[in-house]
Amino acid sequence: MVRVILAAVAVFVLWQASNMLVHGWVLAGEYAKHPEVFLAKDEMRVPLLLLVVLAHATIFTKIYSWLISPKSILAGVIFGLLWGVAHGIGMGYGTYATMHVPLGMASSWFSLSVVQGVLAGAIVGAIIRRRDEPAPGVEG
Repeated sequence: MVRVILAAVAVFVLWQASNMLVHGWVLAGEYAKHPEVFLAKDEMRVPLLLLVVLAHATIFTKIYSWLISPKSILAGVIFGLLWGVAHGIGMGYGTYATMHVPLGMASSWFSLSVVQGVLAGAIVGAIIRRRDEPAPGVEG
């Protein structure tokens, strides 16, 4: 249970930091061009946003913990890649299909989701393992 909590926190930190970098810096200018679609920074519901990222990280981690076997960094990366592609399609292109956002922005959201998924998968794969498995790099 401790490893699952540690992994969920690590994924949350990764996703929050990368969201701040990409959305708060890289795409900030694009968001500012579309005030009819995006809230200004001072209008954002930051506590809700943090809760959403935490819930997402926790669910990602629990799915890996409960359903992926055998557990390994490679299995985590594959799980993260699949999660990232599925999430990115909905986040990026699903939004593009229903809202007035530029295709480049949708593609950026898709790409970010894939990268975040792969990195999060590597994290959960490295941290969460069966109780009888030695830590990576430790001979049994």
